[in-house]
Amino acid sequence: KLFGMGQYQIPLLNLKGAVLPLEQRNSQVTVPFLVSSKGYGMLWNNPATGEAAFGTNITKWTADESDMVDYWITAADTPAQLVCNYTECVGRAPVMSGDYLGLWQCKLRYRTPDEVLQVARKYKELGIKLDVIVIDFFHWPYQGDWRFDEKYWSREAVKAMTDELHGMGTKVMVSVWPSVDNRSENYYEMEQKGLLSATDTGSAQTYDYQGDCGTVDFFNPEAQELVWDRCKRNYREWGIDLFWLDNSEPDSAAYDFDNLRYYTGRGSKVGCEYPKKYVEAFYNGMAAEGDFDSVNLVRSAWVGSQKYRALVWTGDIQANFESFKDQVIAGQNMGLAGIPWWTTDIGG
Repeated sequence: KLFGMGQYQIPLLNLKGAVLPLEQRNSQVTVPFLVSSKGYGMLWNNPATGEAAFGTNITKWTADESDMVDYWITAADTPAQLVCNYTECVGRAPVMSGDYLGLWQCKLRYRTPDEVLQVARKYKELGIKLDVIVIDFFHWPYQGDWRFDEKYWSREAVKAMTDELHGMGTKVMVSVWPSVDNRSENYYEMEQKGLLSATDTGSAQTYDYQGDCGTVDFFNPEAQELVWDRCKRNYREWGIDLFWLDNSEPDSAAYDFDNLRYYTGRGSKVGCEYPKKYVEAFYNGMAAEGDFDSVNLVRSAWVGSQKYRALVWTGDIQANFESFKDQVIAGQNMGLAGIPWWTTDIGG
């Protein structure tokens, strides 16, 4: 029997006989560490897109583009010890603060600070402790502005909101996307400095939801620093505690991995590591402030994401019990792939 490999939307806990695409997509998370019932674990240490086939007569790993084959094997008497050996090498998740183990509330979407407070006050009135409340997308003017639209979210109103929520013992999280609309105040600076992913052929647009967008190249350290600088000034200094790093695969208008060009190589060569570089930017920014306690909610992960305090959730799943059953299975395989901080939407 074979377990681990991250999160796939299939009703299989035992992956023997399965063929798995090695690529990041919404609700599919590739973390290629394998745990065998025969007492060994194997890490396919290659961020290239590709495929893993666990047939009855052959096991086959394929990388679409790579300079070398790199894998690592460990042995132990129990699955727990296999995962322990593995995370000793790639990094372990710290102990999560009890401040984040209760109820998180989010909806699509809050349009003003008053709407947030109305909901939080009702929870308080009902005697329900709310650990985190989440302000979802399009609270910004354009994707890639990484700030509140002050027409609806003035600094004074946001600060009053966060002060009241903190008084209730509730942390405040905002959604951050890696997409940068060409109308964004940051687009041309980032485009000119080479801080967006590029394409070998065709349009430079890589994302087309609610605008013509490029995508932040988080493989580039300068891009990491710029995005964190904007989020620090426009969110943290306004009283926001945490970040929901959404679209962290990243989502794309077309999954042409071999056409995407990042700072360290083509998407077909390095693309699976993108979500780790995304969360690394925010971990490093918070660590520089002395914050080693906060968590960041992410929609994807890679080998070692756990050491950056990444809390993975299963993405945009369907709201039915069949899908919910799949998440129970997916969560177990994520844990066996070394990602213990994991959750799922309760309503799809």
